[in-house]
Amino acid sequence: MAQTNAQSARLIAQPDALRLLPTATARQYRLLPLKADHQTLVCAGPGPFDLDFLTRLQFQLGRNLTLVRVPEDIFSAAFETHFGSSPVPEATDFLESLSAKRPKLANDLPNNPIDWARQPCRITAVMGAAGGLGATTVAANLAVQLAEQNLSVLLIDANFSRPTAHIALGAKPTATIQDLHRGKSLAYDSLTLTTSGVRLLAGEPGAADLAHLTYDDLINLGAAPTQLAPQFDHIIIDLPSTIDNAELSYLKFAHQFLLLTGTDSTSLHNSLVISRTGLEANPNLPINILFNQQPKAEVAKSAFRKLQVAADTSQLKFAGALPPSKFMAEAWSCRTPLARLKPRDKWNQNLKSLQSQILPNLLTAHTATPAINPGSQIAAG
Repeated sequence: MAQTNAQSARLIAQPDALRLLPTATARQYRLLPLKADHQTLVCAGPGPFDLDFLTRLQFQLGRNLTLVRVPEDIFSAAFETHFGSSPVPEATDFLESLSAKRPKLANDLPNNPIDWARQPCRITAVMGAAGGLGATTVAANLAVQLAEQNLSVLLIDANFSRPTAHIALGAKPTATIQDLHRGKSLAYDSLTLTTSGVRLLAGEPGAADLAHLTYDDLINLGAAPTQLAPQFDHIIIDLPSTIDNAELSYLKFAHQFLLLTGTDSTSLHNSLVISRTGLEANPNLPINILFNQQPKAEVAKSAFRKLQVAADTSQLKFAGALPPSKFMAEAWSCRTPLARLKPRDKWNQNLKSLQSQILPNLLTAHTATPAINPGSQIAAG
């Protein structure tokens, strides 16, 4: 694959895909159908996407939707090529305007050449081997660091009945998981945009009935990471420091797992149990072991080697050690992420090094070789 830029990129839509979406609908929701088979419709768009509409559209078409996010200039040029630039009257009901008849599709459709697309959203689960190890602090500051790179980031506070992520982010939630659960808000409207640019799905303090929401429960609410993925570059899930069916359900869909621990025997034992249980749920899950509040990296490396021998798996990786920070208490008390309060603090610098290692920047059309979501069955040209 050669490097590309916005001028050389192109989107070529297949006729079978174009027939699935009326022009008025495509124009209103900024979607260009690219490729279709009997199970999937691939669409390109500049974003942001209307997730609630897409959920209904997917149901109406009877096909899974795969979304490829592209720059505005590339999308506009391709859309004008396929639909023309003249205004199209809006349909009174876009979903009703969809054809009830499915067009006959060829069995073997050629690959659609695309010179540029964003990498697929990366889902990272974060958990502490025990309470008080700073998992929420790490999750919130990782999210802030990514947002500062102009990436679209969602933090899900999966401590649904005992949330603290909003404090770590310095946010006052405009809606919580309870509003979504009671039907007071739709999925995307339930996400709070924080001052650091991170969107937050906040928990509801004291909502005992929501304490153990599983991944399937979030799917039913339209707020599961895989449903929200088209909207974001990174989704970070801050999990409680327990390992039950609810937490395991999230690990099944995570691309990687960041497990915070200490060098004491209790933390290491808990890390071993959590790692083994997590790998039973998702055998291919990379587990990054991070030692928080540990001033000596060599001590952390020694403890990790013991843990790796006991776990007997190559899935465990040493993610590093974060030193104690004298500014951490101040950051919490003034409700400001340490990444913004003291960006040059050693704790923050070490976390940034970790972020670049396990949560690298996404490739862009102007800086790197194009990357395509493997699940979309689109070839890069």
